[in-house]
Amino acid sequence: MRAILAEAVVSERLGRNPFAGIKTAKSPKRAADYFNSERAEFGRFFEQMPEGTYRLRTIKNISYLAQAMGMRSGEVRHLQASDIDWRNGIIRVTNSEGFETKNGRERYLTLSQQESDALTLQLKNKSQHKRECVRESAYLFPNNNGAPFSKYDIANNFREVRELILPERKGLHFHSLRHSFAQNASNNSVPITQIAQALGDGIGVTEQTYAPMARFHQSEGSYSLLNEYFKSRPVLTRQPAITQRADEAYARESIQGLVKITELECSEASA
Repeated sequence: MRAILAEAVVSERLGRNPFAGIKTAKSPKRAADYFNSERAEFGRFFEQMPEGTYRLRTIKNISYLAQAMGMRSGEVRHLQASDIDWRNGIIRVTNSEGFETKNGRERYLTLSQQESDALTLQLKNKSQHKRECVRESAYLFPNNNGAPFSKYDIANNFREVRELILPERKGLHFHSLRHSFAQNASNNSVPITQIAQALGDGIGVTEQTYAPMARFHQSEGSYSLLNEYFKSRPVLTRQPAITQRADEAYARESIQGLVKITELECSEASA
């Protein structure tokens, strides 16, 4: 209507557009989809993720770490072995060659036994690759050239797996893993200050997205509720029988052309 009246003003059929200067009301944002921990949604999804190739195993491991620690795609893709303090159970999220964190600052995340196990599995996955450039790569989640996956590779590969396992959940994408971490922590009454610190976001951004304002004033106590939340989460398992069926389904879908696979260079050398 505004455009029609504006045209009438231009053609001198109307002296003034009554809608001029009036801002259009914005449609309310739809709540972002996420893996609800109370319904064990990620656990079921994780169990069914295929792992028949090096690439699929890497996507599975990188997905686990992203949802478990709230890491951004770029942060986990550029994670290096030197960023892991195994003795103290700490991951350092920092700037490196070719990568800078979103706010330019580094932060430290506490590793639980589950995250340590996932990293150990990825190191084993790397060590069994046929390409030396992968085995010797400084990155924990390298592609078949030994370099970090691009954000498009990760996003597209995750989407392919999600379409196979949860075709009806079109709102789930790789960034939903980070969102799941924060939303589930908020649902479990973790103070917003601790969630913001783990995410590497400002208090305002985190509070607006995940929690009511009253949560900001909640006392944190003498210990980290975020760490307590980590300890209370159910252990995710890898079920060989389920994984085998997932690999068979993924291969079948790929052959039929229902899932488009974008292979990287030297993919024929995948372990």
